[in-house]
Amino acid sequence: MTTLYIVTHQLYSVGGEPNDDVVAIDAKGIHKTLTKELEENDVVLVVHSYAGVCGSEALGRLAADKTERKGKVLRIIYVAAFALPVGVSLLQAIGGNHASWMRIDPVDDRIMYADVDPINIFYNGVPRAVAEATAKRLTHQVHIAYETPASYAAHKQYPSAYLFCTNDNALPYAAQQAMVEGSGVEMRTHTMQASHSPFLETPEDFALAIDGLIKGV
Repeated sequence: MTTLYIVTHQLYSVGGEPNDDVVAIDAKGIHKTLTKELEENDVVLVVHSYAGVCGSEALGRLAADKTERKGKVLRIIYVAAFALPVGVSLLQAIGGNHASWMRIDPVDDRIMYADVDPINIFYNGVPRAVAEATAKRLTHQVHIAYETPASYAAHKQYPSAYLFCTNDNALPYAAQQAMVEGSGVEMRTHTMQASHSPFLETPEDFALAIDGLIKGV
């Protein structure tokens, strides 16, 4: 397996203050992280769940940025993530209605919680102790992130791949398949019998899957 140097990025929309430009703020943060790494290295952008939206927007910013850099983006890999066409929001992609596990704050409808049965929704299959500890760390997300239409479809402009998670209770397998089938491009794909959080459920298998999607094997 290839040795990879991993950089993570904390999204503003997760736990941040309500802001109508929250997707742009998330995209700007990812773009900043990308450009720093691209000064010296090639990069594979791996996005999970909602990060498919702001990750795509970040690559749109990069495409518009004509700065010469040593590295390049080799591929974007969607992990049970939203690969949206331009003009479609995350909420529209799931049918226009909030999922049963989404809870809008009764005092401030600009924020949303995903705390309705989170272990079953996000971490089914994850070792119980890990699932419980992770669920306790869940915080709110700025609601407008779900309602902001995509302005850039990175999967149409960059080499792309999709990691399907068949046991996902947050973004069902059929919905994942529909996004790839409707993408209009040929993506590399790999399928795991895993929940919405394969990196917690079977980390080694997840790493091998990402490695395979990078190499095309």
